[in-house]
Amino acid sequence: MFLNEEITGRDTYIIAKALIYAITYIQSLPERRQEWSDMADMCGIVKALPNDALSNLKTGVFRHTGTPIDLNPA
Repeated sequence: MFLNEEITGRDTYIIAKALIYAITYIQSLPERRQEWSDMADMCGIVKALPNDALSNLKTGVFRHTGTPIDLNPA
């Protein structure tokens, strides 16, 4: 990790949530504007989360954005 210390006590949660929002946003862009390699790496990072944590984060972001997220983009 790039942080030398925990700042808020929930840094991992905040970073994972930010990645899911970023993936959702990137996927909402026209295909020619999507940054595929970054998005694929982001998907790989969040897919390493425990399933229940990932499911809760995906559900929360979907409730806020109304946009489904694909963690296995082709």
